[in-house]
Amino acid sequence: GYSVALHPGRWILATLLFTVLCGYGFTFYTEESQGTKIWIPQTSQPAVNRDYVERDSGFGKPPRFYDYFIAANRDGRRDNVLTIDNVEAVFAVWKATVETTDGPRTYESLCNRRLDNKQCLIYGVLSFWNNNVTRFREEVKTQDDLLTAVSALRFPNQDLVSRGTIFGGFKTDPNTGKILSAVAIR
Repeated sequence: GYSVALHPGRWILATLLFTVLCGYGFTFYTEESQGTKIWIPQTSQPAVNRDYVERDSGFGKPPRFYDYFIAANRDGRRDNVLTIDNVEAVFAVWKATVETTDGPRTYESLCNRRLDNKQCLIYGVLSFWNNNVTRFREEVKTQDDLLTAVSALRFPNQDLVSRGTIFGGFKTDPNTGKILSAVAIR
């Protein structure tokens, strides 16, 4: 304290110089938001393997998956989403998605394809009619037709149906296993 009292100018200058030197470090400051760069040492084998797969292996980028979750509400309460009108609405959302373009890029050119590379990989309620609204309209005339179709254990392409993945909060007939209602669909 005695030195500070005798030479206040020097201490003020020294304090300012120290602050400027510490502040100079901020010129090298960068933010990193990629978890693999934050938590994995970049010279480690997992990082080297990741870099190989992403840059050098020739594998394409992993596909981006998008999900639509459709729910029906009536008067602020959850309602049965498995109605003909609601499935028609899902087809309308699907159509809008498929018709979206970005310059030369279309849905068909960007979609994640099945292993046979013939169709876009779609997994949801529309798969019961091969994503075809005309087929839906031909096959589904009544609510019972709709519930019978969505109660199938396989899609028309013979892929297995995972009810818990497609239907949220669904109820089934305990005797027949037929789906009776769902509060959300994918």
